Amino acid sequence: MSRAQLIDERPEEDNNETDVVDQQESFESQEEEVAQPETIPEKYRGKSLEEVVQMHQEAEKLMVNKALKLVNYERSLTTTFRHNSHSNKHLNNSKKKTI
Repeated sequence: MSRAQLIDERPEEDNNETDVVDQQESFESQEEEVAQPETIPEKYRGKSLEEVVQMHQEAEKLMVNKALKLVNYERSLTTTFRHNSHSNKHLNNSKKKTI
């Protein structure tokens, strides 16, 4: 069995240009491979950047809403606690006077 060998008869300058193009194509194909590594969660795979940004913005809105609800809840607890505390002091002072 004989092997065929390709002989490039182009001038040396053409070979350098071809090498640069080959390197660029190789780099681009490597970038495509890196763009979808297996470490990307399934819910993000195949999504465009715009879709991922939209998902992120929606998640931020949910977190802000939950944080606001928590702040309002804490305020109501503080108000209730202060009101009860004030009422208890008033009752305790009334009881001391009667004794």
